[in-house]
Amino acid sequence: MYNIHMIFIKAKSPEELFKKAFIAVYNLETLEGDPKNYKDSSAILTLEDYQGDEGVGLNDDGFYSSFDYDKYIVEGKQQMLMEIEHYDQEIIKSGKLASFLRYFNSDETTKKAVINLWENNLLDPKKPFPCLMYTWFRKHEGILHMNCHMRANNAYKILIMDLQIGTSLHAYVAKKMGLRKGVYHHIVDTLHFYEKEMDEIENLYKKLNQT
Repeated sequence: MYNIHMIFIKAKSPEELFKKAFIAVYNLETLEGDPKNYKDSSAILTLEDYQGDEGVGLNDDGFYSSFDYDKYIVEGKQQMLMEIEHYDQEIIKSGKLASFLRYFNSDETTKKAVINLWENNLLDPKKPFPCLMYTWFRKHEGILHMNCHMRANNAYKILIMDLQIGTSLHAYVAKKMGLRKGVYHHIVDTLHFYEKEMDEIENLYKKLNQT
């Protein structure tokens, strides 16, 4: 029987949150019955009073990063370039961010401050399924809180990058609205390892335990 796990983790930076979540997923029981996933859990990953990772951000030209991903992930730099290209297109070049900011500025107390990336309404298996479903923002007493809801996250290869993309968006919107950053929640329905990446995962786990 598959037992649904839920991981709750807090940290002070995306990098720290990634490392804690990676270890938590690693320590789960082996998932039986899924031919692709080796470990799998739902998760709520929280940053409060946090600093973004150095060299990573979002400006009017798009997302950027000079972070050293290769210290954690095989071919990590190349993977982040693909992530940046994807989110630049989906969030910025699509006009969704600009449209969202106009709406949010017109009604700062709204509970509808959502950037929606889930558009595969017919669940067409021939179309790509976005991992990031939507982001949700809420203003309270001069502070901007953000929830980033992920359908799925690869806890080894992609998680740190999506955390950095999400927190960069959080900081950008807060600055545009003249607010302070509040709490960032990274909510993941399936935070997982892939069986095919287990050699790399084992190597990273050993490396993290030595630091």
